[in-house]
Amino acid sequence: MRNKQQDKIIYLKDKILHQAAGGFVFYKSHLGEIYVALLKTKNGQFVVPKGHIQKDETPEAAALREIKEELGIKSYLKLLGYAGQSRYRFQKSKEKRIQFKKVDLFVFLCPKMVELVPEKEEGFVEAKWLKIEEAEHRLAFNKKIFRKAVEIYNQSI
Repeated sequence: MRNKQQDKIIYLKDKILHQAAGGFVFYKSHLGEIYVALLKTKNGQFVVPKGHIQKDETPEAAALREIKEELGIKSYLKLLGYAGQSRYRFQKSKEKRIQFKKVDLFVFLCPKMVELVPEKEEGFVEAKWLKIEEAEHRLAFNKKIFRKAVEIYNQSI
């Protein structure tokens, strides 16, 4: 379990700023079908694995760590490129300050279709390999960045 005090979070008087990273993990089957690994939340949304960057990490290293933790991947992943940045804001019910999150999203290649094990402690109920077309349809957020990630993946294979 990591020390959450090491996360890159800036607490200001009127807002909270989060720096996070994550990414898309692709796999190509022997039949040429392309899959991406996504997480399913308790409310049924499919999302990309992501999490806070720690104070001593690069965004790329944080993305790799978070992907491996949240998807339960133990095998090697190859970094293919940077897909873009997602920015959003939210407010927790007991917190008066608005929270702003900046997430750098990367593209990774997995050499084989490994078993995915969702990180239940983070509220994920399922981790699943989805074909590209289904993933784009089911992905709750970051669809434009997802299309860019697919483009990066296709250019690198």
